[in-house]
Amino acid sequence: MKPDVFFSPDGFLSLRANCKQVAVIHDINFAHFPEGLPRLVALYYNYFFPRFAKKANAIISVSSFSANDIIHTYGIDPAKVEVIYNGPGKIFPDTSVDVSKKILTKYGIRAPYFLFTGTLLTRKNIEGMLKAFDYFCEQSEQSYQLVMAGGKYRWTSSMENTYKKMKHANRVIFTGRVDDEEMGSFIQQASCMLFIPFYEGFGFPVLEAFSAGIPVVCSRVSSLPEVGGEYAFYCDPHHTGSIVKSMQEALVSVRDWET
Repeated sequence: MKPDVFFSPDGFLSLRANCKQVAVIHDINFAHFPEGLPRLVALYYNYFFPRFAKKANAIISVSSFSANDIIHTYGIDPAKVEVIYNGPGKIFPDTSVDVSKKILTKYGIRAPYFLFTGTLLTRKNIEGMLKAFDYFCEQSEQSYQLVMAGGKYRWTSSMENTYKKMKHANRVIFTGRVDDEEMGSFIQQASCMLFIPFYEGFGFPVLEAFSAGIPVVCSRVSSLPEVGGEYAFYCDPHHTGSIVKSMQEALVSVRDWET
């Protein structure tokens, strides 16, 4: 049976099919940060995705930033690109306080702490986060931790050197990849989400933190101001002082709300 429409939720299309095709392209981070993927995978993506985008009869993307990036990078007709935002849904299970405490203890995590969720990639600005946290610790009277919940998929020697030079490296917890219950506990018990990438097509951690009622410090770049709106605490991801200032402001907002 010949299909009327082929719908691809991950952007991969057939370049030979004659039916209409709709591609969901979340972002094209690999066009700007190819080092975030294995070399052959990056080459594949950067060869085929411009062709997929041109072949598609319609493209759905998840933010206006990402849609415009696709349009301008690949020379796509804006009329065939639509924006449909992601939503957080019910991603993480409800976990009791007692269970959450056991999960945190398992990883050596204690409150208060900042939380980063995601793969540890260059474009996620891991070095900038570590430097800012180290500087924040110098100025804070409380002994905060930084929990990095994600796999070291593309951990670099530069990241390792930055980590080893930290004065407060002992306060950084690398959990690796965790399951949904553990991630839900990390988010629910965190003081603040720290998410300061150089590029992001949408930024799920922002919505996940909002859903849990914790403040977010994020970059004022790419899609993040669009997703965070007026509720996030924004910073320049290239400037340590800007990041630290937003971290401090976010924690003040929590104290003000609690009182």
